[in-house]
Amino acid sequence: AVAELARRGIPLVIASSKTRAEIEAWRRRLGNRDPFISENGGALFVPAGAAVPSIPGGVPAGGLRRVEFGTPYARLRESLALLARDLGVGLRGFGDMEAEEIARRTGLAGEELALARQREYDEPFVPDRPLTGEESARLERLAGERGLRLTRGGRFHHLTGFNSKGKVARLLMSAYRAGGEAVASLGAGDGPNALELLQAVAPAV
Repeated sequence: AVAELARRGIPLVIASSKTRAEIEAWRRRLGNRDPFISENGGALFVPAGAAVPSIPGGVPAGGLRRVEFGTPYARLRESLALLARDLGVGLRGFGDMEAEEIARRTGLAGEELALARQREYDEPFVPDRPLTGEESARLERLAGERGLRLTRGGRFHHLTGFNSKGKVARLLMSAYRAGGEAVASLGAGDGPNALELLQAVAPAV
Protein backbone atom coordinates (compact mmCIF):
# COMPACT_ATOMS: atom_id res chain seq x y z
CA ALA A 1 0.00 0.00 0.00
CA VAL A 2 2.84 2.40 0.84
CA ALA A 3 4.56 1.66 -2.47
CA GLU A 4 1.31 2.20 -4.39
CA LEU A 5 0.75 5.59 -2.74
CA ALA A 6 4.26 6.62 -3.73
CA ARG A 7 3.74 5.36 -7.29
CA ARG A 8 0.61 7.48 -7.63
CA GLY A 9 2.22 10.54 -6.06
CA ILE A 10 -0.17 10.52 -3.10
CA PRO A 11 1.42 11.89 0.08
CA LEU A 12 1.53 9.61 3.11
CA VAL A 13 1.63 12.00 6.07
CA ILE A 14 2.63 10.33 9.32
CA ALA A 15 0.84 12.05 12.23
CA SER A 16 1.81 10.57 15.56
CA SER A 17 2.46 11.06 19.25
CA LYS A 18 5.94 9.76 18.46
CA THR A 19 8.94 12.07 18.47
CA ARG A 20 10.51 13.57 15.39
CA ALA A 21 13.45 11.20 15.81
CA GLU A 22 11.16 8.13 15.93
CA ILE A 23 9.18 9.24 12.89
CA GLU A 24 12.31 9.97 10.88
CA ALA A 25 13.51 6.42 11.56
CA TRP A 26 10.21 5.03 10.25
CA ARG A 27 10.33 7.36 7.22
CA ARG A 28 13.73 5.95 6.32
CA ARG A 29 12.40 2.40 6.59
CA LEU A 30 9.41 3.25 4.43
CA GLY A 31 11.24 5.45 1.94
CA ASN A 32 8.82 8.23 2.89
CA ARG A 33 9.62 11.78 1.72
CA ASP A 34 6.38 13.52 2.65
CA PRO A 35 5.62 16.02 5.44
CA PHE A 36 4.98 14.61 8.90
CA ILE A 37 3.42 15.70 12.19
CA SER A 38 5.19 14.85 15.44
CA GLU A 39 4.13 14.61 19.08
CA ASN A 40 0.37 15.08 18.77
CA GLY A 41 0.65 18.16 16.58
CA GLY A 42 3.62 19.72 18.37
CA ALA A 43 5.29 20.46 15.04
CA LEU A 44 4.93 20.03 11.30
CA PHE A 45 8.04 19.05 9.36
CA VAL A 46 8.21 19.66 5.61
CA PRO A 47 11.10 18.02 3.73
CA ALA A 48 13.08 20.11 1.28
CA GLY A 49 11.61 19.61 -2.16
CA ALA A 50 8.27 18.29 -0.92
CA ALA A 51 5.46 19.16 -3.32
CA VAL A 52 3.60 21.39 -0.85
CA PRO A 53 2.75 25.03 -1.56
CA SER A 54 4.11 27.56 0.90
CA ILE A 55 3.26 27.09 4.58
CA PRO A 56 3.71 30.24 6.69
CA GLY A 57 6.44 30.32 9.28
CA GLY A 58 8.98 27.67 10.03
CA VAL A 59 12.72 27.42 10.50
CA PRO A 60 15.32 25.13 8.89
CA ALA A 61 15.86 21.91 10.80
CA GLY A 62 18.29 19.41 9.29
CA GLY A 63 17.01 19.31 5.73
CA LEU A 64 13.44 19.97 6.87
CA ARG A 65 11.37 23.06 7.59
CA ARG A 66 9.89 22.91 11.09
CA VAL A 67 6.71 24.81 11.93
CA GLU A 68 6.12 24.72 15.68
CA PHE A 69 2.72 24.64 17.36
CA GLY A 70 3.53 22.97 20.67
CA THR A 71 4.71 23.99 24.11
CA PRO A 72 8.42 23.42 24.85
CA TYR A 73 9.14 20.17 26.65
CA ALA A 74 10.90 21.83 29.60
CA ARG A 75 7.74 23.76 30.44
CA LEU A 76 5.64 20.60 30.20
CA ARG A 77 7.97 18.83 32.62
CA GLU A 78 7.73 21.69 35.13
CA SER A 79 3.96 21.85 34.75
CA LEU A 80 3.49 18.10 35.26
CA ALA A 81 5.12 18.31 38.70
CA LEU A 82 2.90 21.26 39.65
CA LEU A 83 -0.23 19.48 38.41
CA ALA A 84 0.63 16.43 40.51
CA ARG A 85 1.07 18.65 43.56
CA ASP A 86 -2.24 20.43 43.02
CA LEU A 87 -4.11 17.19 42.29
CA GLY A 88 -2.60 15.35 45.23
CA VAL A 89 -1.78 12.29 43.08
CA GLY A 90 1.64 11.41 41.72
CA LEU A 91 2.02 11.83 37.95
CA ARG A 92 5.10 10.24 36.44
CA GLY A 93 6.23 11.29 33.01
CA PHE A 94 8.77 9.88 30.55
CA GLY A 95 11.31 12.23 32.07
CA ASP A 96 10.82 10.59 35.49
CA MET A 97 11.16 7.01 34.28
CA GLU A 98 14.26 4.90 33.95
CA ALA A 99 14.86 3.26 30.59
CA GLU A 100 13.84 -0.14 31.99
CA GLU A 101 10.39 1.12 32.99
CA ILE A 102 9.76 2.77 29.63
CA ALA A 103 10.83 -0.45 27.91
CA ARG A 104 8.42 -2.46 30.04
CA ARG A 105 5.52 -0.10 29.39
CA THR A 106 6.12 0.37 25.65
CA GLY A 107 7.96 -2.71 24.43
CA LEU A 108 10.68 -0.47 22.99
CA ALA A 109 14.36 -1.28 23.34
CA GLY A 110 17.77 -0.11 22.17
CA GLU A 111 17.80 2.67 19.59
CA GLU A 112 14.00 2.83 19.39
CA LEU A 113 13.83 3.50 23.12
CA ALA A 114 16.48 6.22 22.86
CA LEU A 115 14.56 7.90 20.02
CA ALA A 116 11.32 7.84 22.04
CA ARG A 117 13.02 9.80 24.82
CA GLN A 118 14.00 12.67 22.51
CA ARG A 119 10.84 14.58 23.34
CA GLU A 120 10.15 18.18 22.31
CA TYR A 121 6.42 18.99 22.72
CA ASP A 122 4.63 16.16 24.51
CA GLU A 123 5.09 14.49 27.89
CA PRO A 124 3.50 11.05 28.20
CA PHE A 125 2.69 10.21 31.81
CA VAL A 126 0.91 7.76 34.09
CA PRO A 127 -0.74 8.45 37.46
CA ASP A 128 0.51 6.53 40.47
CA ARG A 129 -2.95 5.01 40.76
CA PRO A 130 -6.10 5.00 38.60
CA LEU A 131 -7.83 8.38 38.71
CA THR A 132 -11.48 8.74 39.58
CA GLY A 133 -13.75 10.50 37.12
CA GLU A 134 -13.74 13.55 39.37
CA GLU A 135 -9.95 13.57 39.57
CA SER A 136 -9.61 13.23 35.80
CA ALA A 137 -11.94 16.21 35.29
CA ARG A 138 -10.05 18.24 37.87
CA LEU A 139 -6.70 17.41 36.30
CA GLU A 140 -7.98 18.50 32.91
CA ARG A 141 -9.24 21.75 34.43
CA LEU A 142 -5.93 22.40 36.21
CA ALA A 143 -4.02 21.82 32.99
CA GLY A 144 -6.32 24.22 31.13
CA GLU A 145 -5.67 26.91 33.72
CA ARG A 146 -1.99 26.62 32.82
CA GLY A 147 -2.69 26.89 29.09
CA LEU A 148 -2.14 23.17 28.58
CA ARG A 149 -4.30 20.21 27.63
CA LEU A 150 -4.54 16.49 28.26
CA THR A 151 -5.12 13.73 25.72
CA ARG A 152 -5.12 9.97 26.05
CA GLY A 153 -3.14 7.61 23.85
CA GLY A 154 -2.98 3.86 23.74
CA ARG A 155 -0.77 3.48 26.82
CA PHE A 156 -0.29 6.92 28.36
CA HIS A 157 -1.95 10.18 29.21
CA HIS A 158 -0.27 13.06 27.33
CA LEU A 159 0.36 16.61 28.52
CA THR A 160 0.70 19.08 25.65
CA GLY A 161 0.04 22.66 24.70
CA PHE A 162 -3.13 23.55 22.79
CA ASN A 163 -1.94 21.74 19.69
CA SER A 164 -3.37 18.65 18.05
CA LYS A 165 -2.84 16.40 15.06
CA GLY A 166 -6.16 17.62 13.67
CA LYS A 167 -5.20 21.31 13.71
CA VAL A 168 -1.96 20.68 11.88
CA ALA A 169 -3.61 18.32 9.42
CA ARG A 170 -6.12 21.04 8.51
CA LEU A 171 -3.28 23.50 7.90
CA LEU A 172 -1.44 21.02 5.72
CA MET A 173 -4.53 20.19 3.69
CA SER A 174 -5.15 23.91 3.15
CA ALA A 175 -1.60 24.21 1.86
CA TYR A 176 -2.18 21.40 -0.64
CA ARG A 177 -5.44 23.06 -1.75
CA ALA A 178 -3.54 26.30 -2.34
CA GLY A 179 -1.89 24.52 -5.26
CA GLY A 180 -5.25 24.57 -7.05
CA GLU A 181 -6.15 20.90 -6.69
CA ALA A 182 -9.12 19.32 -4.94
CA VAL A 183 -7.98 17.39 -1.90
CA ALA A 184 -9.38 14.07 -0.70
CA SER A 185 -7.98 12.74 2.57
CA LEU A 186 -8.18 9.61 4.67
CA GLY A 187 -6.94 9.05 8.20
CA ALA A 188 -6.30 6.17 10.57
CA GLY A 189 -5.65 6.05 14.31
CA ASP A 190 -5.78 3.68 17.25
CA GLY A 191 -6.32 5.89 20.31
CA PRO A 192 -8.48 8.75 21.65
CA ASN A 193 -5.76 11.25 20.73
CA ALA A 194 -6.41 10.42 17.06
CA LEU A 195 -10.04 11.58 17.21
CA GLU A 196 -9.36 15.19 16.16
CA LEU A 197 -7.28 13.94 13.25
CA LEU A 198 -10.09 11.66 12.09
CA GLN A 199 -12.54 14.57 12.37
CA ALA A 200 -10.21 16.77 10.30
CA VAL A 201 -9.90 14.50 7.29
CA ALA A 202 -12.69 14.21 4.74
CA PRO A 203 -13.35 11.90 1.76
CA ALA A 204 -13.52 14.75 -0.74
CA VAL A 205 -13.43 18.54 -1.02
